[in-house]
Amino acid sequence: MLSMVSHPHHTPNPITSACFCSKDLHFPVFPAFSPPRPAPNPFFPLLFNPYHHLSPPLPPNFTPQQLLDAIRRQNDESSVLRLFCWASKQANFTPDSTVYEEVLRKLGRVGSFESMRSILDEMKLVGCSISSGTFFIFIQSYAAFDLYEEILGVVEMMEGQFGCKPDTHFYNFLLNVIVEGNKLKLVETANSVACLVEELSRIAHQIRPALLLIDEMSNQGLHPDEKTFTTLMQGYIEKGDMKGALKMRDQMVAHGCLSMNVTVNVLVNGFCKEGRVEEAFSFIEKMLDESFSPDQFTFNTLVKGRVQVASRLLRSLQMKGLVPSP
Repeated sequence: MLSMVSHPHHTPNPITSACFCSKDLHFPVFPAFSPPRPAPNPFFPLLFNPYHHLSPPLPPNFTPQQLLDAIRRQNDESSVLRLFCWASKQANFTPDSTVYEEVLRKLGRVGSFESMRSILDEMKLVGCSISSGTFFIFIQSYAAFDLYEEILGVVEMMEGQFGCKPDTHFYNFLLNVIVEGNKLKLVETANSVACLVEELSRIAHQIRPALLLIDEMSNQGLHPDEKTFTTLMQGYIEKGDMKGALKMRDQMVAHGCLSMNVTVNVLVNGFCKEGRVEEAFSFIEKMLDESFSPDQFTFNTLVKGRVQVASRLLRSLQMKGLVPSP
């Protein structure tokens, strides 16, 4: 926080921002527009000259569009935040997501990422709508400053801290940014590739962008591993597409990856979920020739599959009024 200094023409009358909550924020009161207010919870420090703007930046009955236009004319972090805080204290105005997101864009363009995060926390605090579009701004801003490692953390932040579920559009956008930035090297290790693919394919209709990621990796000399392909197989199975899962296994073999136990068990589970228990047995017999060793999960899956088939048969007989012989 800058210390207060004397000014030849104006007596300082600091007030605390109504829109932030971590450290005191001081700047001159505009007597005609801002009556004294009790200090709310301060938010974060703002580095600017508190005597820079001594006249109100907008008329008292300003419209949201006028505020947006004024924010867009600002050229630095201090002026953007100062204007936003002044507007937020006006009795006739409450910022909405459009205003907050414009502030985020302006801060992102000058690389003020800590302030962006503070604004995002403020949106959550006041109950302002936060959508995947809000996080697009973070991705674009990080990309503009080549902070691609930060981009990969956006999904975790939006889900874990803000309860915002990424959709197909979000993942396509994320994938495009990574590919266009030629930054797939960020995910060239087995674990990071698998994690990103897992996120991309976690919901069934997001398999396509995950496949595009694998194709792009191959174009750049990167190599997905067995865990990557197994994750995609699981995505197909959850979608109910066993044929797609088996095709993905063929691609895995073509890439020179061996089928480990987890891969075989995923496919066995897929067969059993569709009631194709005999095919599951046949697949296991084939994999035994490739050094597959069935484990407890394998046997449990087969037993469960048998039970499910038997249960479906029993229900079918009962619907037809038939009773199995003892």
